[in-house]
Amino acid sequence: MFLSFVISTYNRSELLKKCLNSIFNNFAFHTLGCEILIVDNNSTDNTKEVYNFFKERYGEKIKYVLEEKQGLSFCRNRGIEESKGEWLCFIDDDAVISENYIDVFYKKCLLNEALAYGGPIYLEFEKKEPVWSSKFIASIWGYFEPYKNSRYFSNEYYPRGSNMIISRRAFDKFGIFNVKLGRKGELLLGSEEKDFFSRFKKNKAKIYYEKDLIVYHYVNDFKTSLDFVKKQSIFIGLSEKIRTKEQGNVEFILKICEEFIKILISFLLFVLYLFKNYKKSFLILKVRYWILKGFFKKQML
Repeated sequence: MFLSFVISTYNRSELLKKCLNSIFNNFAFHTLGCEILIVDNNSTDNTKEVYNFFKERYGEKIKYVLEEKQGLSFCRNRGIEESKGEWLCFIDDDAVISENYIDVFYKKCLLNEALAYGGPIYLEFEKKEPVWSSKFIASIWGYFEPYKNSRYFSNEYYPRGSNMIISRRAFDKFGIFNVKLGRKGELLLGSEEKDFFSRFKKNKAKIYYEKDLIVYHYVNDFKTSLDFVKKQSIFIGLSEKIRTKEQGNVEFILKICEEFIKILISFLLFVLYLFKNYKKSFLILKVRYWILKGFFKKQML
């Protein structure tokens, strides 16, 4: 098996349909030896019925497993265990791949030696993008475009969860996803990808960014509310606290220093945007404050 798509899902059956259609609509999926594995994390909607519909049409090309341990990292690890592909593509259930995604991976990515690949993630809003949104905070919804051209990732960046393809060999070398991190039902934890790819970087393993390996991430309208952005930001900070604490005191202290540097940068951006769009400028500061609030939150999950 060449490529396995691992889709972790939780109560998003309607969006899951769009995700699956985008994969099956890639012509190369049917010629290169690919499969889809749905990892259902205790969904209470009609996720199983969606799977049955596609199973009837595509047979052995799509499989389903139920992961009862709640959490995205549990699901991804189950996907590693149950899938058969030499390469594993992790994509979110609320994302769709571009129409030539698999072809780009086969014809472009694999020309560059690496154990993992990533690409840009663009946003598709259910309604309108908020007037206060900017590229500096859009990563909260999954936006990702660190470079304009294809190249190897620097130490500053790593592939994001909606768009990462990883060699099976990498899991033997660097382990699997940290189950203390990653979203768990309604708990908006993260940092599991950062934790995972930090092991790549410590071992100087190559990770390649391909600008044409494109994924589109759907943003429900409720996620554009300030309440959601605040909650997500606090969990980002808390996740980083959990991740760095686990890696030791040095990493934790370095992260504190990094956060204060980011505050200074956020303040400069605030000044820059203040007379152009004051709503954008205030949100840049607010998001950074909320992240810091989460990082210094006393309660650990």
